[in-house]
Amino acid sequence: MENNVEENMQMDESVASVEGLEGLSTGVTDEATFEIDDDDVVSVEAGEGSEEIIYIDNKEDILCMDLKGTSPHETRKFEFSSLDMAYEFYNWYARMNGFAVRKSKMIKSNKGEILQQTFVCHRQGFREDRGLTIENRKRECKPKTRCGCEAKFRVHIDMFSQRWLITVFTDQHNHELLDEEYHGMLAAHRKMKESDIMQMNDMLKVGIGPSQFYSSLANQSGGYEKIGFRKKDIYNQIGKQRLLKRCDGKNALQYLHGLASNDSLMFYRHTVDGEGRLEHLFWCDGISQMDYGAYGDVLAFDATYGTNKRHVNRSKSLSEHNVDNVILLPDDDEIDKKESKTTSNIQSTYLKGSTSKFVETNFVTTSKMKLQPVEEHVSCYVFHSKNDLSEELFKVETLIGSRSEFQTLCPGRIVYTEILEMMSAKVTWIERNVDVPSIWSLPPSFVRDAFRRNTIEELIEKYGKNWMPPIENLKHIYLPIYDCVGNWFLMVASIDGQILYHLDPGFEKRNIIPRQDDIKKLWQIISEMVQTMVQSEHFPPHFLCEVQHIDNWDMAESVGLVSEGFW
Repeated sequence: MENNVEENMQMDESVASVEGLEGLSTGVTDEATFEIDDDDVVSVEAGEGSEEIIYIDNKEDILCMDLKGTSPHETRKFEFSSLDMAYEFYNWYARMNGFAVRKSKMIKSNKGEILQQTFVCHRQGFREDRGLTIENRKRECKPKTRCGCEAKFRVHIDMFSQRWLITVFTDQHNHELLDEEYHGMLAAHRKMKESDIMQMNDMLKVGIGPSQFYSSLANQSGGYEKIGFRKKDIYNQIGKQRLLKRCDGKNALQYLHGLASNDSLMFYRHTVDGEGRLEHLFWCDGISQMDYGAYGDVLAFDATYGTNKRHVNRSKSLSEHNVDNVILLPDDDEIDKKESKTTSNIQSTYLKGSTSKFVETNFVTTSKMKLQPVEEHVSCYVFHSKNDLSEELFKVETLIGSRSEFQTLCPGRIVYTEILEMMSAKVTWIERNVDVPSIWSLPPSFVRDAFRRNTIEELIEKYGKNWMPPIENLKHIYLPIYDCVGNWFLMVASIDGQILYHLDPGFEKRNIIPRQDDIKKLWQIISEMVQTMVQSEHFPPHFLCEVQHIDNWDMAESVGLVSEGFW
């Protein structure tokens, strides 16, 4: 079965072409020399029109796709968050179409960063002649599997969006593709499921060997070809488990280290005994720290067994409403006092670094929402009684925002989504054109990114470095929020007054608790952003841009950048 369709796609303008990559080093996983073939660069017709972009961010997005018979032309709309996601996509495509995937050539920058990666069919190339022509060879050669297949899949990173784009996709195989029932027998797709591993371990405990277990699976599945793995894979899994028993402590630390590389707030500490064995281990991820900082409590739901394979005592921590009073409750009364003290020191270190704030959270929750002085001060940046209320402040397509419409933020008036967004932009624009900026105005997209668990570094890169005024001048923080009950409101933080406010004409008392939860979580994230920037001494210098026309304007233009549709 062949699909002789070849679609090679021209890279986006923001992606550098292969021929134009200068000062780059080439890393190749194969032994062949890297060369650029002319047939790798075939542009797609510009008049075909643009298609909706599909973003692939996790493996679940891939597994729900039916890629059977998908043509390379249809894959132009896919963009990947990482190189691993691109590999998982092509691997899933290969499984559904009857072949397997190998990693091939790559291009790296001088810093060692991967810029381009090529994946090929498992039958690409030819077997090297290493002892194959010996006349007195005793053992028969294994069957040849490589036949020079030319199918390939190449991705390149977009320097602007940091996403991986498909630049070459050749679906041209010179061999037959496997039927669906045999896909699982290819080495790249052969894998024991977690349920199979658990069933195998249960049978081994009662004396049923690997061969009998494999025969039992064949009987359940309706044939050996439908199991999805070979008998050899069972023995490999048993050997892997035996190896893990001798180094499970080391693997646990490596796993936590891997989590820390993706979560900048991940905290873990361990101690070892006199023989170098793991003695104490404590960990807490960034989400737990933010929850602790927001609510001031730690709730521990311990559903594990009281003992484990290593007969190691465990301890769990609970906290009272006073966040400074932490109580350690050991699971075993015989735990040594020295061990409890060690665990207490580790947890106290974590708690000390998780509760620091620089603004006290007081909330205005009355339904009348009387304007406080700080709210009047912030509002005067947008409208003033001496100004003409009919003056047009914004004109975006058919939407015109007058000064009187901005005054709808006062109690008793309707707050439109577009008005809130533009008001935040207007404040930022004014702040960038005064001698001493004092307001940090965040866009509504900050809430979305913060609740999507973006790291603190990512939030600083997007919302801190170019938008935050110098710390010595910072007076207020401004953030429009779309809360969990479907209502827009404005969060205002007074740094000098040490108080948080919210402006909401449609506020109801029944929304007090969810409103407080939203504001406290967001404030904890903002506090950590500021603390991180203070520690790294990375505050943006005072930036002054020339005053410009406001029509069809957005926040990117206020710092001299090309408008990219920030809203």
